Amino acid sequence: MKEKEQRLSSRKPYFPNRRSAVISIAVVISLLAFAVLAIDRNNVNRLTRYESQAMLADKQVRTLMEERFFYTDALVKLVNDDVQTNLISESLRLFNKDAGMDRLGSAYRKLDQELSTLQPSLFTISQYSQFLAYFEELYAIEQKLADAAAEYNARAEYFNAQKRAFPALLVARRLEMEDLVLLNIATALKGRP
Repeated sequence: MKEKEQRLSSRKPYFPNRRSAVISIAVVISLLAFAVLAIDRNNVNRLTRYESQAMLADKQVRTLMEERFFYTDALVKLVNDDVQTNLISESLRLFNKDAGMDRLGSAYRKLDQELSTLQPSLFTISQYSQFLAYFEELYAIEQKLADAAAEYNARAEYFNAQKRAFPALLVARRLEMEDLVLLNIATALKGRP
């Protein structure tokens, strides 16, 4: 029994005095605080980077959509037939480059629907060759837009997923980051102008 007491009493204390205990605890707390701040800063940088990448893709989509609406407007002016182009003119008025992605997608789908009925009706008239270059350009823009929309949706989905993960969720709430709305034009992208 005496031997056991000697072993217990022979253990050295963790801290030789109160001063070293206070210093050690302060260092540990400082390191923990630094780690929390570093993790927070990393999450802010990550989320900001992912959001800016999605915004670059967003800008590309908006530019291509604006081009497509511009060429459609030029085509409508060239056709100069109110009966055939009246509905397309209404669709053109729906377009606002600065609108949200849901409104852009809606305007794009409506325009595409009207173009899909206009082209066959113009094909039967003798001046169709005048309009052909516009339809070809609209088709080329649509092909670029399909890739740009897929890129934007992929980046937006990735940002939204990263934003919802812990601890980035705390950063996103603090910075009031909203989910990015996905662009829904897949039904319109059928390989026609």
